[in-house]
Amino acid sequence: MTYVLAVDVGGTFVDLALSELPSGRRWIRKVLSRHGPIEAFVSGVELVCADAGIAPSGIGRVVHGLTLATNALLERSESGAAVVTTAGFRDILEIGRHSAVRTGIARWLKPRRPIGRDRVVEAQERMAWDGTVLQPLSDEACNAVVAGLERLGATTVAVGLLHAHANPSHEQALAAHIRAAMPEVKISVSHDVLPQAGEYERVMATLINAYVKPTIGDYLQRLTDELARVGVRAPLHVMSSDGGVLAWRDAAELPITTVMSGPAGGASAAAALAAELGVLKVVALDVGGTSSDVTCADDGKVDVTVDGEISGFPIALPILDVHTVGAGGGSIAAIDDGRFLVGPASAGARPGPACYGGGGCEPTVTDALLLLGWLPDRLAGGAMELSVEAARRVIETRLCGPLGLDLTSGARGILRMANTHMANAIRHVSTERGRDVRDYMLVAFGGAGGLHAVEVAQLVGIRRVLVPPSPGVFTTEGLLAADLRRYFVTSFPRAMPLDGLDVDTLEAAFAGMESQAGTWLEEGASPDARSIERLVDMRYVNQGSELLVPLAPGPINQETLRSAVESFEEAYRVRYRYNMPGAPVEVVRARVLANGRLPFAPPIAVERSRGETGLDGSRPVYFEGPGWLDCPIIIRERLGSGHHITGPAVIQSYDSTVVLPPGTEAKVTENGSIIIACEQHEEEHAR
Repeated sequence: MTYVLAVDVGGTFVDLALSELPSGRRWIRKVLSRHGPIEAFVSGVELVCADAGIAPSGIGRVVHGLTLATNALLERSESGAAVVTTAGFRDILEIGRHSAVRTGIARWLKPRRPIGRDRVVEAQERMAWDGTVLQPLSDEACNAVVAGLERLGATTVAVGLLHAHANPSHEQALAAHIRAAMPEVKISVSHDVLPQAGEYERVMATLINAYVKPTIGDYLQRLTDELARVGVRAPLHVMSSDGGVLAWRDAAELPITTVMSGPAGGASAAAALAAELGVLKVVALDVGGTSSDVTCADDGKVDVTVDGEISGFPIALPILDVHTVGAGGGSIAAIDDGRFLVGPASAGARPGPACYGGGGCEPTVTDALLLLGWLPDRLAGGAMELSVEAARRVIETRLCGPLGLDLTSGARGILRMANTHMANAIRHVSTERGRDVRDYMLVAFGGAGGLHAVEVAQLVGIRRVLVPPSPGVFTTEGLLAADLRRYFVTSFPRAMPLDGLDVDTLEAAFAGMESQAGTWLEEGASPDARSIERLVDMRYVNQGSELLVPLAPGPINQETLRSAVESFEEAYRVRYRYNMPGAPVEVVRARVLANGRLPFAPPIAVERSRGETGLDGSRPVYFEGPGWLDCPIIIRERLGSGHHITGPAVIQSYDSTVVLPPGTEAKVTENGSIIIACEQHEEEHAR
């Protein structure tokens, strides 16, 4: 294997990076997904291969990050989904949990479920909490379920029976019966998707999996066919929400594992890059065309949570702790009942912002940035021309006129609102969880990350910003470096207190999962690249949520358990900013993490002339406070390590733009990153 290709499909652009493993050399491309993600994906493959002078057949591995599962759920695009559950539990999804989502100043509502209760079919069967059969599942009950699904016209089905994690036999029999009677229907069963206690979480996760399964399965199959058509013979891997990758067929079967596929790559890459520079406390901000993704990393590692959510619904699988907010380049600015809003609605790639010339007729953040001089009149190396006149027209007619604002104030208001959304997202993962954000560095990337980074940092009090090399396609670095990864889980009927722990039961659970993990790794990783890690879900006795805690290698003994408790209490302190030393602790679940290392080469540092200034003229740029300034334009590709730049300045490159407001200073590191000092501006903002 010589070449590895990483492709991240976002809401507006498809980003590609081709890596040559022996040297670490990179070739990058951004392709507008105006005609759909598959066409842009394949077109980008041909372009980046041509740049590198290789045929598509020379690619040894393709790694894909996508947001398709998230979008399908957010858009409620699957109308053929249905749920099968135990008789008497039809309303399990509607009841859910006590928690709710605030939808206004004083209104608290639970989010609308992916399907209504009229699409839930009840099965006459019953399993006890410990797996004992209370009411057998008969052939008549199976036939009644099939008849109910046929009446609904179900095309994808989630089977989530009561206590199936303790005994999956009824789910297995019912799923087999449905497959035989309705062979075209896609089926997801809860003991495969989320084999653990918590009926609402387990059934909801299974429904989410079923809901997006037709979309993801069809997309991945069509994508592999198109890649084969242009000569790509390499295996396709898909980024999963935990920061690893899966074979595409595994992702198609369990698409819930991809709900944070795109953000996971960027979060992992940001933590790794900052750690190389000795920075172990990081807030990652990925600003794309549709949304912004925010996460925190401590000690060079991104938080992993089993309490993740998407659109207000629990995921309950191990995922990187990423918070997404609907503020990106394509976010639409609008007036709703007299209120000025930016996002979450987005112009996306089709029609896109008005300035793209694709027929967009709503003002967006990108339009505002162009009018303020923050963006050049061409993007993607000059391939896309932006229309200042189109941006001016939509902001004047849709926003400034109704609000009685001048053009500059309207554009600046759009930018200020978008930055506020991003700042609030950062507070959610930092300040609201007890972190002192002043101790963290902001790593900003994505096509628009460098545009918003400094002002967002000033809003929350972060003193330093790091913009990586090629920030517009930086998420692909996380894809290139990702390993094969999969979690296996065993849930116990009752939580096991550590005082008097049933070691034999725990060891038996681990042995079974380690056997499964070994078999899974055989298909994708060489023997010397495989590793298996033991983890447990722990909590204080009488609490309702758990934390993931790694166990030391080797057999379980008193030393192993003592170390686990110490790790749990430290993780609890980091998450909640306090803990309860000496309080009894219990184990709820056992997990095994299977990891298979894949070949990877870090990017090489590109030598650039230290004598060049990178200066390429100037243009008027608007900054809040001083107003319009004649701002120097600097070409990033001409800058060498050690270069110092004092704001105001605009740094442009093929894939992104970085804006330095007045009072900021930037330095280019040896690996080509830009570090921006925001202390002066942050203090002014505080006053």
